[in-house]
Amino acid sequence: YQRLEHNSGGAGGFAAAVERFLAGDHQWLWLLDDDALIEPDALRALMERAVDWDSVYWSVAVCLEKGCDELCWPVAMLGQSSKTITTTIASHLPAIAETTNAPFLGMLLHRSLMERIGVPDRGFFISGDDAEYCHRIRRQGGRILMVKASRVRHPLPKRRSLRLLGHTIQVLELAPWKRYYEIRNRLIIAKRYHGYRL
Repeated sequence: YQRLEHNSGGAGGFAAAVERFLAGDHQWLWLLDDDALIEPDALRALMERAVDWDSVYWSVAVCLEKGCDELCWPVAMLGQSSKTITTTIASHLPAIAETTNAPFLGMLLHRSLMERIGVPDRGFFISGDDAEYCHRIRRQGGRILMVKASRVRHPLPKRRSLRLLGHTIQVLELAPWKRYYEIRNRLIIAKRYHGYRL
């Protein structure tokens, strides 16, 4: 347990966790949200698959209700010829799949990877820090691998439909201060990794 003197948000907490981990001599770190409920065999399922130290292995987040099969966030899997396949239902997932991103909600990383990519960007405060970290992982040649047998339960985020330029999109319902960080951090990621056009 480590109490931070200043509120640096979730991003600051994850950064502090990685720094503390790297100061020790352990080999694997499992990053979890504070409101995640871990299924009893979730870590074992990850460790059975964790053979590549340059890759990230992550747990699937499903809603809290017993027997619920709905994913808390859509999973975007990389298909053939870089085509992305997205699902919101856990039973539709393969046993293991390479994905575009992973949340800090059951992400398992090896020390050697973190020593190369560093700590999460604490300047993000909240929202998008995990997506930015995944960009760095992929730039180092790492893969982001979802393991279906590893599950954590998590509250479903509240969403609403929004019509924009003739399309209906789902957006998270967020307090205004959280919306600020979500939009700001998306712009930072776009500028940092994709350039202004994207």
